[in-house]
Amino acid sequence: MLLLYILLAYALLVAPLLLARLVLAPKEPFWILAPPGVCIRERFYSTLFRGSMPLKSRLFITWRNCFYIASLPFWTALWTLDDLLAPAYRETELKAPVFLVGGFRTGTTSLHRSLAMDEKHYVSPRFAELALPFLSAQWVFDYLEALDKRNGTEYIAKIEKSLQSALGEEVMVRHPMAWYAAEEDDVVMAAWNWSGYYALMHCPTTEWKMTAGQYSKMAPAEVDRAVTFYTRVIQKVVYRRGNGREYLSKSHLIELMPALHRKIPGSRFVGIQRHPKDAIPSWFALGQAVTKAMSLSAQPKEAALDMHLQYADKYYAAEAAFFANCANSLPSGPVLRGADRRKFKLRFQEFLEQREASLLAIYQAFDMDFERSDIPKALKDEAVQKAHQDYKKKFSYKNPALDDLGLSLADVEERYREYMQSANLASLSEPSQNGGR
Repeated sequence: MLLLYILLAYALLVAPLLLARLVLAPKEPFWILAPPGVCIRERFYSTLFRGSMPLKSRLFITWRNCFYIASLPFWTALWTLDDLLAPAYRETELKAPVFLVGGFRTGTTSLHRSLAMDEKHYVSPRFAELALPFLSAQWVFDYLEALDKRNGTEYIAKIEKSLQSALGEEVMVRHPMAWYAAEEDDVVMAAWNWSGYYALMHCPTTEWKMTAGQYSKMAPAEVDRAVTFYTRVIQKVVYRRGNGREYLSKSHLIELMPALHRKIPGSRFVGIQRHPKDAIPSWFALGQAVTKAMSLSAQPKEAALDMHLQYADKYYAAEAAFFANCANSLPSGPVLRGADRRKFKLRFQEFLEQREASLLAIYQAFDMDFERSDIPKALKDEAVQKAHQDYKKKFSYKNPALDDLGLSLADVEERYREYMQSANLASLSEPSQNGGR
């Protein structure tokens, strides 16, 4: 009887909001949070039959998959509540958002958090805004933050600590996360749309990762739904905290970039590229750690390496294609006829060695005044610089060498020769650095 009452209360709460969605957003996909059909099918199939996951991992992931699909009406109702209480967010204009995109462990996080220092011009999403993309949920967090400031409580600090504990020490060492730090947009797409290569963390199989990451192989209608969902999430962040600033994004959603390029006419794109000999071992280590934390298991070394190499094949090809007509780059190159001035690309090594010059070049490429931004002042702030330069001393870790993975430098460079040529990456032989993130 109690269960019946609970179901009745659930229906009375959810049904009116679902009906309201028909009125509030008649031209949008009704199930806007629903993952693409191909992702749903592959995720369930991979969870049950593929790979060598232990039984506890299969049961855990299956339970999580079923819970999300079963609760989709509730999440859709909560999404509709935002449309009901704050319909103005849907009119938030995205004039010139900047999308930073690069392969895993190519320096995207460092570049993102460097540009995010310009709080005068940019607003970047926080983890909570991506993990729970509902204005109503963010208002609750705003209330808790206000209580912390007024009463000296530590609600947000406790939530942050719980999050960090759930991810585990190794993940936090390799990719430090904090409540107020800028975070990557892959979080929202992997968690809610079940798409993007980042979704690997929710089901560690090769077939699942390749399916989730390749938007080019999804039905156009499902890609459109993913882009609509993603755009609305961006609008919510800008509506709540933008105050006239532009959205600054960081992700690895390379195959979604062409759709965003078309969807948002003023959007700008920055690509950062790093030698595969450094990026692949670093991502192998983080990928194994994050899948263990989120899925209770990771693939055996050989299978995991093959999966990451297949991912790199697809990612590098898509990245080279998207930035092929890039008008701006560091170091500077010839500008091709018909080149796209909304795109800029740089190499991680240049950014690592010439941080300020790299940021200046990006601003100049997009006709922005670097000296009037917050960055020059932040770069002179000793505390800011110490945090940027010395975090490896606090969060020290060691990536596996190519030899540890059974790879050679010659083999890696041969496999990704075309990508390296497109990115103007020279053949290297010196020892790998642990630097990029």
